[in-house]
Amino acid sequence: KKTVKLAPQISTKILLLQAGKDKIVQNSRQNSFCSRVPQCQIVLFPSSYHGILTEKDDIRIKALARLKNFLGI
Repeated sequence: KKTVKLAPQISTKILLLQAGKDKIVQNSRQNSFCSRVPQCQIVLFPSSYHGILTEKDDIRIKALARLKNFLGI
């Protein structure tokens, strides 16, 4: 709750890779947090579980491409 309250003060750009089938993290809480951060972008991977970067190649490759684009590399 405290983090969500302080979210509007965050000035760092955030790329949030969100797993559609995550059973560890609640996407609704991530959405709430990200909606309050001025420069937060959510990328949803609907068929992914918690470990997006350890998923099947097709998911991992897309996630890595989004990360590289975000980082400008």
